Amino acid sequence: MRTTLGTINNKILYNLNRLTEEMNRLNQSISSERQISTPSDNPGNLVAALGLRSSLAEIEQYGKNLTYASSFVDASERALQQMKDAVMRGKVLALNAINSAMNSSNRANMALEVANLFEQVVTLANTQVNGKYIFGGYRTAGYDELEPTPFVIGKADGYRITGRGPGTLATRLTGTVNAAGVAAGDLTINGTAIGAIAASGGATNGLYMDKAAAAVSAINAATSATGVSAGLTTLYAGSAATANTGGDSTVSFDLNGETVEVEISAGATAAQVADAVVSAINAATDRTGVSARVGDGANGGALNAVVFTNAQAGDDSTIAVTNLNPPTASSLIGFSSFSQAADATHNTGEVSLSGTGTFVLASPNASDDTVLAALGLDGGGLGLADEADDGELVYGWRLGEGDLVINGVEVPAATADGYSDVYADASAHALAAAINSVADQTGVSAVIVPALVQGSDAVTGGALDSGDLVINGVDIFDSATTVLSGDEDNALVNAINAKSSSTGVIATRTADGKLLLTPINTPTEEGDGEGRNIHIQLSGQGEAVTGITGGSGPQDKVYFGALQLRSDRRFLLETTATLSDYEPGLAVLGLDGGEAQTGEDGDVGGDGRLAVKSIMTQEGNVRYAGDRDHDIAVKIGKRSTLEISQNGQDAVVATGVFSVLKNMERYLRGEHFTSATGIHQASDITATLDSGDTGLPNEDTLQDGTFTVTVTDFSVYPPRELDFRIAVDTAEDSLVDIAARINGIPGISASWNDGRLTIESADPDRYSFTLTEHSSNFLQVAGITQEDMQIQALTSTVEELDAVMNELNDRIADFGSRANRITVQNQLFDNLELAARENLSEAQDTDLVEALMQFKSRETAYQAALTAAARTLQLSLVNFL
Repeated sequence: MRTTLGTINNKILYNLNRLTEEMNRLNQSISSERQISTPSDNPGNLVAALGLRSSLAEIEQYGKNLTYASSFVDASERALQQMKDAVMRGKVLALNAINSAMNSSNRANMALEVANLFEQVVTLANTQVNGKYIFGGYRTAGYDELEPTPFVIGKADGYRITGRGPGTLATRLTGTVNAAGVAAGDLTINGTAIGAIAASGGATNGLYMDKAAAAVSAINAATSATGVSAGLTTLYAGSAATANTGGDSTVSFDLNGETVEVEISAGATAAQVADAVVSAINAATDRTGVSARVGDGANGGALNAVVFTNAQAGDDSTIAVTNLNPPTASSLIGFSSFSQAADATHNTGEVSLSGTGTFVLASPNASDDTVLAALGLDGGGLGLADEADDGELVYGWRLGEGDLVINGVEVPAATADGYSDVYADASAHALAAAINSVADQTGVSAVIVPALVQGSDAVTGGALDSGDLVINGVDIFDSATTVLSGDEDNALVNAINAKSSSTGVIATRTADGKLLLTPINTPTEEGDGEGRNIHIQLSGQGEAVTGITGGSGPQDKVYFGALQLRSDRRFLLETTATLSDYEPGLAVLGLDGGEAQTGEDGDVGGDGRLAVKSIMTQEGNVRYAGDRDHDIAVKIGKRSTLEISQNGQDAVVATGVFSVLKNMERYLRGEHFTSATGIHQASDITATLDSGDTGLPNEDTLQDGTFTVTVTDFSVYPPRELDFRIAVDTAEDSLVDIAARINGIPGISASWNDGRLTIESADPDRYSFTLTEHSSNFLQVAGITQEDMQIQALTSTVEELDAVMNELNDRIADFGSRANRITVQNQLFDNLELAARENLSEAQDTDLVEALMQFKSRETAYQAALTAAARTLQLSLVNFL
């Protein structure tokens, strides 16, 4: 192959260019101190460098996260330590307060400092770092006007709403029948078809008595299947009264054993005679249980006849008149002695239905109220969800399947509670059980507000006997008992409490002498009985003496408790509203009717929805509005996190610091005690107080008088306070009697333990009490005075404060451990960052010494190449020439 001059020239130029490029690359590497200027410089090193740069960026970010974490941990630890210091100061004050040299004024001054400590602890709990709340859980920010901070003073925890409850319900559903018959199967009760009810053969003085009797017979034939029974109401009508043609006269007779006297003026017309007799009978209704009216030919009696009826619907017992005096007065007043119970020709033309639970009357073959009209039960408004002309009547406060939906979850139908004797499936207990059965799905639980029956009138004097007062199916009196006005000797209260184990109800009296009844807690495997109904049956005499209902004559009523619904979050209640805007699932809880009834802003009555979003005020409470399910954490790896704080529920609330300090403040003020034990010991708690045998010191100072127990219920706002004046009769009462009387107060229990009187709140978070002596000296003798209670409560508070400090110590230690973990993690990341930077430097940084040597060698080679090229080109040119 022949080498030409052009070939030689090209070869020289190629070598010179290559050396020039290498020198340029080395020069750029030296000036930038980077090995790689373009990907092609070193693809392998480039990939390694990019990976190392990414790792280094992550390590740097994790370092920043740890710096942020360290500030949170340090702030949390400092806040908890300052809380502990506040608790320690509280302990010092408590120890000083229990010193016998202290008086109520000293303690009241200490209460002011404890109030400041309480507020200081709340402020510490709301500590922020860089605008973030350290105890907020995931909710470190984003608070609003309703919840301005994670911890809010004076607000209830979570979201709550309290229903009005159904109040009272007449035990019997009563209607006046018409003449029409009912075909077999046209009427069902609780889904069971009722047999044929014969049409009336004709009215008796305007009343279809035979039809009423036929209806009762048909309904009772199916009682075993329906659980519903029917009854008649006794009626007896005399003949028409006549005018008094003689002078003024007095007529008397015994009605159901009670003497009735009638003054009839001379010349009285027949109508006036009948009216005078009716007025006299009705004046004695409280004692006889019988009322009367003047007949008009359409109300069961002939014109101007005296019509006797049992005052209570469904009472088919005998009405008896005896000892008419003078006997000849029968022609004047239209009746003589008689004894009459309800039958097909002696009833009010009414049918009274009752059941152990809620019952449903329906007409499957009619779309209107025609069949119900045959029993006088048409027109709507007679029971729960009873609408006109829909062919159905529900009596009782039923919660049926699907009637109520909470947060999208259907609440099952309520079932009998196992405690109540009537409408057991509609009690507060039954409703709460149904709602709580799905609480884990809805996040909403139900708390019972027990039924509370307070007499409308003060107890009056009189005799009570068997049948005069029946509570939850239990007859309270076995024999005649005299009750004093105001029940001053507690005969009525003691009689009720003697049978509380059977009735589930306990009694006491208010300060103004009114009887008060409430369920007692009876713990069982299924729950307790505080949500049971209170079913009260009273004779006329029973109502007159007890004054429970404020009515006249016999009474038969059921009193229901209510529910408070609670959730950590806002919640939604839904029901299917009827065409008439009735909200059955809400109505059964007393939460229907819209904003005016529920108090919830924007609640529209009749739309079948209730959004519970308001925050209830609760005196002395601290609401935690942060995230109680999550703790704040930072990333320290692609899959690794480090918790840097606890949510406020676990870190602060669970220590009890708020409740202990608030209770201590109350005790120092002499308010809201939850437990008290007498400092004096009795040797015989059954001895009468005037016997000298109780063993209590200074028992000779006991005297007839009273003291007051004031109970505060914090479940509602403003807190509900009730005063109960406890009467002391030294000749009649024993220490056990006094405890039983206190024990009847709602939310409070009392007993003698080892000879000492102990009074306790049934639910310390809900109920508290104070005691006020008036004139009996009982509290002083029992050793349970205001000062005694303060010292006991504050002594217990010292132990509680110690427990709080231990809890805070645990959390402080936990945050110390977190700080140590952060330190270790920081050291680890420092080492990782150093190693990453060294590796990155090897992959991308220029070794200047090596690069300069290479540059020098390339420069030398370049000069040599230029010299060689010049000589070569010179020789080649000579040869060419």
